[in-house]
Amino acid sequence: MIALNHITAGYPNAPQVLHNLSYAFDEPGVYALMGASGIGKTTLLRVLAGLEKPVAGNIVGTQDKRIVMMFQEDRLLPWSSVLQNVLLGMQEPDDQQALEILKHLDIGGTAHLLLRELSGGMQRRVALARAIAFNAHILLMDEPFTGVDTQTVARIAPYVRNAAPFILFTSHSVSDAAAMGANMLELVDCSTLRIYTAQTAT
Repeated sequence: MIALNHITAGYPNAPQVLHNLSYAFDEPGVYALMGASGIGKTTLLRVLAGLEKPVAGNIVGTQDKRIVMMFQEDRLLPWSSVLQNVLLGMQEPDDQQALEILKHLDIGGTAHLLLRELSGGMQRRVALARAIAFNAHILLMDEPFTGVDTQTVARIAPYVRNAAPFILFTSHSVSDAAAMGANMLELVDCSTLRIYTAQTAT
């Protein structure tokens, strides 16, 4: 189990982004975090990743586990090849393993192209490949399927959902969450995280 215990997070002299937020995630598990833009989804991922220290509260279940976060920005090297970008995510670079990941993400044929030769949606999948290559126990992804068409998401999602024992990703797309077989949660406000019940994402 990974548990958020009364998490408060924010910035000095600004309203708190998260306030007294508690939630327990089953582990292993795949979760889609829904909610309006600016509600605090990215901040929650960053707190779980250890990139932001909460003002109050604590997290249980992430200690001594390999955590990787895929950001909203691809943060790739445009002057390097696709393969080289993926290898950067590996503690022990392995060309064959990297090529296998690219193949499962439907971009196996791009391995030796320069990143800048790819479309935005394909670059997004390279960023996803690099995150998967880290071989983390906890995989956190901020809008991982931005720019990727629905049909492609449906093809690659079964592979992605098995990339780590625990996956939490933000999304505005119910169809992407469904393709991942994710438990859908909604961050309603700074202190409320609940099962997602709306008919469409905000």
